[in-house]
Amino acid sequence: MANIPLGILGLFFASVGFQLLAVMLLPRTQGFTNPLPTVGCAALFVCGIWMVARLYHGGAKLGIVMPLLAAVIPIGIIAIGVLMYGERASFFKILVLLAACGLVGAAAKMT
Repeated sequence: MANIPLGILGLFFASVGFQLLAVMLLPRTQGFTNPLPTVGCAALFVCGIWMVARLYHGGAKLGIVMPLLAAVIPIGIIAIGVLMYGERASFFKILVLLAACGLVGAAAKMT
């Protein structure tokens, strides 16, 4: 990870943040019928995906970035559900997701 440019890392984490904020707004959109949260949610998703496009343009590898996003974002979504919306997450569910993140990281190192 020491050889990854700070700009790439910054875009990755900013993209994750924007996408998590967008997901956080999803329940408040009321199925995209509540205009203000809907516009905010859509704008946040667009910003997050724009950053992913910039990552690729900056040289990040598709086969590494997308699996990492696919592993990190669900964990963040579970945290949002538990902390903000009172959902339950079993210890086993969280453990399996963390193991999946570890496997994605191991697979990324193999390339």
